[in-house]
Amino acid sequence: MGLYYGKEIAKFAEEEFNKIFKEKKLPSEIPIFITQKNVYSFIDLLFETKLVSSRSEAKRVISQGGVKINGQTKKDWKAKIGLKERTIIQVGKRKFIKIVLK
Repeated sequence: MGLYYGKEIAKFAEEEFNKIFKEKKLPSEIPIFITQKNVYSFIDLLFETKLVSSRSEAKRVISQGGVKINGQTKKDWKAKIGLKERTIIQVGKRKFIKIVLK
C-alpha cells in the first residue's frame, strides 16, 4: 500500500473504496451538473449529464434497474424527472452526479 502515490493517498483511496462499495454510501466528491431546467425526460437527463454515452445506453441501463435518484431505483425510461436542488443521480456502482439548479 502506498508504493506509487504515498501512504496518505493510498489510505484515502482504500477508505473511499470501502465507503462506496462495502458500506453503500456516497463518495466524498461528486461531480456537479448545473442546469436551469426543472424537468427532463429520464433518458435526456442521463445523456446530458454524461452518465451514459448514448440515449440507447440510457434506456438499457434504466430498464435494467441500474439508475438511482436520491437512493431510489427508477425503472421507467419514459418518465419525466422533476429535479430538486442537490438531487443525486447514480448510474451503476461508480458514476455519480449532483444536480444544482441555477
